[in-house]
Amino acid sequence: MSVEMLIPRPCDVCKLPDQGHKVITTHHRIEFECARCGSYEITLNALPEMDAVPDTARPAISEWIWQKNRQGEVPTIHLPDIAALKALPRLRFDERARRLLIYLNERTEMLGKRVDIGAPEVGAMLQAFDLAEIGYVAGFLEERGWVDFEPGNGVCRLTGGGIIQAEEWARAHAASTQGFVAMWFVSALEPAWAEGFEPAIKGAGYAPRRIDKKEHVNKICDEIIAEIRRSRFVVADFSGQRGGVYFEAGYAKGRELDVIWTCREEDLKELHFDVRQYNCIDWNSPADLAARLQARISAVVGDGPLKQNR
Repeated sequence: MSVEMLIPRPCDVCKLPDQGHKVITTHHRIEFECARCGSYEITLNALPEMDAVPDTARPAISEWIWQKNRQGEVPTIHLPDIAALKALPRLRFDERARRLLIYLNERTEMLGKRVDIGAPEVGAMLQAFDLAEIGYVAGFLEERGWVDFEPGNGVCRLTGGGIIQAEEWARAHAASTQGFVAMWFVSALEPAWAEGFEPAIKGAGYAPRRIDKKEHVNKICDEIIAEIRRSRFVVADFSGQRGGVYFEAGYAKGRELDVIWTCREEDLKELHFDVRQYNCIDWNSPADLAARLQARISAVVGDGPLKQNR
């Protein structure tokens, strides 16, 4: 039996004060509709652990719920999930800028319309509960000539250039279901592909691609660049320290694609200085690689349209 009611209760994730939140309680969980986070469920035994989550981790959890809702899913937070949720990564600044510009374009029904960026959902989308943070992102877009920003009113108006850029970013982001893998093509790493990279990318909802599996008659470097341009993200595995992997990862970064860094644990000490700053998955078995890579893709890129809900 469940009980549906409007009660004066702050959101358990973002702590947004009550704004007429819809709360449905059962014997085992609470279903919540938050103006900022969106819709989610949390089990009753997870509530004490969620209450103890540091405030610095809450924007990322709120954004995770927002992302799940965008994919048509209402997530349930169980007690074992809390540790992973606390470790969710912060959004890169370029991703925040991309999201805000696309958001503004989606809400510009008439050219020249002023759009409010203080809506609660914007805070979840950008992992920014402070309006000053959202304003900082809007200020960057204004510097690029893509918006006219009115800080005192908390509104933005897209310029013509901003509309063009937003449409270009939206097409590139939505069109691709492909995850490109840059790696050393050697028999010793075949199990890593078959039992690690391939199932992890498929499990996250994307189609894995490695260039040596593609039939073509063109120059291989041209095909690599073309496939990276078609991809939603790139997985760069530095096991064996192949120069081509460094090139492909650098090209993807230049294209502002998400790059996920991996390396066989025994090769980690050989990583070049310029990539040591990144959070690299240091795998020691194909099974370890598969589990951690799928989780990283889901957290950084978001689950893809090919994901099968079981």
